Amino acid sequence: RSTAIKHIPKSDFEKIYREAMLHPYLHARVEVGMMIGLRPGEVRGLRWSDLNWDERTLTIERQLQRVKAEGLVFRQVKQKEARTIPVSETQIHILKTHFDFQQMSNEGWVEDSGLIFPNTIGKPLDAKREHNWWKSLLKRAGVGEYSIYQMRKTAFTHFANLGVPQATLLAYSGHSNISTIYKHYAFATTEAMDSAIAGMDSIRPTTSGN
Repeated sequence: RSTAIKHIPKSDFEKIYREAMLHPYLHARVEVGMMIGLRPGEVRGLRWSDLNWDERTLTIERQLQRVKAEGLVFRQVKQKEARTIPVSETQIHILKTHFDFQQMSNEGWVEDSGLIFPNTIGKPLDAKREHNWWKSLLKRAGVGEYSIYQMRKTAFTHFANLGVPQATLLAYSGHSNISTIYKHYAFATTEAMDSAIAGMDSIRPTTSGN
């Protein structure tokens, strides 16, 4: 059965991330996908105006989708309500590096809609084109095939295994039901299971005198 329902294993996650670090756009894209856990459509809909540099927050209020007979259109996020999440100082730095690089390399754009992740000419990014760069990134990283959506599953698997409180998981994910996250996004990692086993070993009673 396809592994697309699972998170990306730690070794491949690290290879993908390190390869993405070589380019500001890819670094920022993988950061919001595999570390923050946004849906692909939400990422494509992000504008720089959604980012509050001073408060270090990111507001997710739209997604970009291809609609039959309409083309690429911006729609409400899946849960209908916008959500604002905190981002770390490191994440701000990664996004700022991408922003600066984008400002220096947008001479050939035909439009600028203020998108954080546009296509090569500044227009909204089509999912097919996004899929192509993702496949190229995986190939350069020397890993197997993964779906672009597995970045989100990977982020929430890591969040859950770090012991992040349920309310925080809901705030980041945009879901209203924690069972959805645990059923579809958060999977036990080998590292977390090893840690659990070690923890159980530590509380096991020993024979007296040992």
